[in-house]
Amino acid sequence: VSICGRRSKAVASDSATFRPVSSQATAARLTADCPGAVAVIELCANDAGPYFTNFVAGAATTGAPSQRNRIVYGQWRAEDVVAVRTDEHRWEIHCHGGRAAVSQILADLQTAGATIVDASTSLTGSGASASDPSHAQVVAQVVVRALQACRTLESTRWVLTQQDGRLERLRIALSSSDEDAKSEAIATVRRWKTFAHHLTSPFRVALVGAPNAGKSSLMNALAGKQRAIVSEVPGTTRDVLEAEIVFHGWTLKIADTAGVRESASSLEEFGIQKAIATLTAVDLVCLVIDSAAPTVDAQLLTLLQTVSVPTIIVWNKSDLSRSPAQDAHLSAARELAVSALTGDGVEALLAAAIQVLVPELPPPDTALPLDGVWEDL
Repeated sequence: VSICGRRSKAVASDSATFRPVSSQATAARLTADCPGAVAVIELCANDAGPYFTNFVAGAATTGAPSQRNRIVYGQWRAEDVVAVRTDEHRWEIHCHGGRAAVSQILADLQTAGATIVDASTSLTGSGASASDPSHAQVVAQVVVRALQACRTLESTRWVLTQQDGRLERLRIALSSSDEDAKSEAIATVRRWKTFAHHLTSPFRVALVGAPNAGKSSLMNALAGKQRAIVSEVPGTTRDVLEAEIVFHGWTLKIADTAGVRESASSLEEFGIQKAIATLTAVDLVCLVIDSAAPTVDAQLLTLLQTVSVPTIIVWNKSDLSRSPAQDAHLSAARELAVSALTGDGVEALLAAAIQVLVPELPPPDTALPLDGVWEDL
């Protein structure tokens, strides 16, 4: 990692540098398409020489590494990189994880004649025709895409367990003429598809409630930073603000919504409508109530009673004296007190959210229906 620490310098691709070659070649970014410490680009070609013209190693020598599994340190234009030959027709280029360095190297390889492809294509090969891929090919590409989308070590571990053939067997069973096997596979998909989906996509959690209930302060406490504007003026939040956090290996996208109340200005009303619309597209609702002045808008309460989204009632401002509890007339999955100001109860709220969102873990040998494995069947 340390040798790739130089800041990326974006340099325009010089089309005169490379001469296209006749042999087919592909290049792909193997690491996730997001900023990181190090990025890995793979080149597949019969002869990598013409593609490494901008790679200089050692005593100002140019050319692709020839010895397998020997790491060669050098520069690609002004960028520090390492290169290695991993197979007879495969090379890897490890560079700074910023977008500028990756874009520059891919642009140079493309100018030389390489076709830029998706990582799943590069890692799994073309095999059968794209119009009729085998079950093994579909699964291999799905696993690669899932690994690229994983945001935590925990989700990565779950995805890695799926490489032993169980996903291929699940996909075959879903298209089987054996009704018993097919029914069992469908039951697996129905039970674990939400769990599998959120290995690569964050859970969406909405903070809703009356103005001044402390939603923005709670958002900042959960995010650990000043993400939302906090003010005593009702209606300060006019849009839906979001922040992503990771807790116990799960990614949560927290949405701070406008306070819902009957007497609102036209501009504030627009924010309220967006807040209400958000409730139909989230996995969990946190109804934030001011402990010192517990009120819940009737319109919001009615909506929460009709949407099929689990709700946690959050009694905020627990550091203040609490007024007699108002009966919210709402069936809640959890109910707890927090103080966004002092941080008391915030971790307990996150733990409760995870318990509601992930009520159980699948057995270790379960085939998890990752996104892309089963939808086309």
